[in-house]
Formats: sequence, structure tokens, C-alpha cells
Amino acid sequence: MISYSTNWMGPISMRWFRDRGLTEMVTHVQEQDSKITDRKKGDVYEIEEIAISYSAGRMDIRDDSKSGYAGWHEYSLDPMRTEDWNLFSAWLDDLETETLWTLDQILEEYRQDTGHVIRWWEEEENDS
Repeated sequence: MISYSTNWMGPISMRWFRDRGLTEMVTHVQEQDSKITDRKKGDVYEIEEIAISYSAGRMDIRDDSKSGYAGWHEYSLDPMRTEDWNLFSAWLDDLETETLWTLDQILEEYRQDTGHVIRWWEEEENDS
């Protein structure tokens, strides 16, 4: 059988999110004296946080009927909303096929099986 799983690889830089307008400044109250900064309990501070998270990486594919590298394959996975990545990853962990499916086949089966549509990052539409 052929099994599939996601392998998260990023984005790992705040700059990726910042450059795309996906961060926001959030106010926090220090809950206890900090051991690594000069903040004391009750201090109010602002920090940049990711407002809309995206995840990307690859799909690892293992064909247990083949040995060594012949049994491995992978598909690249473009950035998608992290919530979608998590749902897709959980669903993918249970997917086994007798033949190697294309990425399009897998995504269509996912959509039909779950009713979820993955929200992909699209540079052209979002960079204006």
C-alpha cells in the first residue's frame, strides 16, 4: 500500500508574514516578573504576532511494496492556512492507496471526503 503524510517546512520567518501583511501588534500584560527581560509583573507591552498563519512543506509518500529510495516519493505543498494544513495532515495520515495518486487526485478526494477547500496563499492576488 501507499501511504501519505505531510512534512512541515515553514514558513519559519516573521519576515515572510510581515511582508504579506499577516502580522499585527498585540498588547499583553506581563503575568510574572521576567527572568530574561526587565519586565515586571503587571507591565504592559506590545509584541508583533502572526495574525493569519500559513504552513507549507511537502507530502511524503511511502510505497511499502518497494525497497529503499524506490519506495519514496514526494509532492511540494505550497503555503496554505495553518488550520487547513492541520486538517489535511490529519486526513492524509489515514489515506492509503494501491497506486500512486497525483496531488490533484489527493486534493480532490480530500475535498469530496471532507467538504473542506484548502485556502492557499496566492502571491499575485495578495501582494497588491
